[in-house]
Amino acid sequence: MLLEVEGSGAEIAEVERRMRVNDQILRYMTIRVDEMRRRADKLKGRRARKAAKRPADGKGIKAVAQAESEEEESAA
Repeated sequence: MLLEVEGSGAEIAEVERRMRVNDQILRYMTIRVDEMRRRADKLKGRRARKAAKRPADGKGIKAVAQAESEEEESAA
């Protein structure tokens, strides 16, 4: 079973205490994930910025050139 809990240290300590008291729970593990999530979000942002900068298969350059030529035609 996986539980994802957001809270202060006191709340986490209470959850751990209840797990120790319960005879049906043989083992438990508490892992802090906020730092890992922050890193993952940072990497996700970098990838998104890189993807936005590069055109997909050269189509981006053609699309820009085509849009510019259409603007020139409509202005004339």
